[in-house]
Parts: sequence; C-alpha cells; structure tokens
Amino acid sequence: MPTFTDYLWLEDDDSELVNGFGLFWVKAVPPEQVATRAGGTIGERVGWEGLVERSDGSRGSHRLGVAELGGWSFVLDLEGDSAIGDDLVVRLSKGTTAISHFLNVELDDHYRLVEDGDVRLDFAPWDPTDRQGSAPDSLLPAMDTVGFDFTEDLDPGDPDYVEKHPTPAAFALTEYLTGVKLTADLLHSLTYLLAEARSR
Repeated sequence: MPTFTDYLWLEDDDSELVNGFGLFWVKAVPPEQVATRAGGTIGERVGWEGLVERSDGSRGSHRLGVAELGGWSFVLDLEGDSAIGDDLVVRLSKGTTAISHFLNVELDDHYRLVEDGDVRLDFAPWDPTDRQGSAPDSLLPAMDTVGFDFTEDLDPGDPDYVEKHPTPAAFALTEYLTGVKLTADLLHSLTYLLAEARSR
C-alpha cells in the first residue's frame, strides 16, 4: 500500500512540481481522445523539457501534456489552475473514471474523483475532514492508510503536534486508485502529447 512517505520528494525545493500543478488521470481512454475531450487543439509530442517550455498557454487556454501510463491517460498542467480543472475533470470522466488534483503556489489544493460525470469525492487535501460528493466516505480507510491527517490543527509547539504532508498523501491516494507510482524520473521519461484546453 502506498503512503505519503513515497512522495516526500514533492516537498523538495527543486521538485519538478514545486511551482504548482494540475494532474488528471483518465481510465482506459487513449491520450488522443483525452486531448479531444479537453476541447482544444492537439499538438506535437514532446519530452519533459519541451512540455516545460510550452507550459505558458495563451490567454483563456492551458497547455496540457498527455501520456499513457498503466491503462490510464496521465494529464499534466504545469499552470495548476483549478478553475479549468473542475469543469474539465467532469468532461474527461464521460463513460469512465477520472481523477484531478491541483495545487498552486499559494498552497490552495483540490482533489476530485469523478465517475461518468458523478463527483464521488471532492475535498482539499489540507483538510480531509471536509469532504463533499456523492460518496464522500467511500475512501476513508485508504485515505487514513496513505497518511491523511484527520486530527485538528495544532500549534507546532504543542506536544501532540504532527507535521502534515497533504500533497504526498494525495499522490499516494492516486497511486492506490490507479496502480501507477509517479516519480520524478518517470515524469522526465514520458513522451507527452500536447493539447491546448480552453476554459468554458
């Protein structure tokens, strides 16, 4: 079972995703179809450096990189705008399961599990006690195991204080759901299909 400790590399100052991100996982839908569902134009295939260089989409659009991983399409938005993501993950979930996870530089975060348009779970990893969706408690055992902290916020000087790692825990939950372990090396090794998704 994955846990947050497998993803502590995300908290490094030089992490590939340190400036924020938007991630989507779409089950059993090929990258080309995912790119089409995103509603924008499909571009070239690039490696990691090419994706980073092109992740400055024009006004009203976002550059996405889409790759195939273990029966899922993995979609990366290095701009990390949850405003586009909330709508997009529902579109991507048509006839399948989709997951979205966003974090911006202000540490605002958002996680969603959607099945064929039905938002099953919707919460902020910083506060896993406040869960929304049609099945908000369906993943509670897994969330506890991967390392989400459901205790109240305490002052760091309190003897009962435990440091929280919400982003690594969210990545571990995604691995539990997808069976795919995401690493920095994997991000660098993938070939991404570029897609430009437009806000709706």
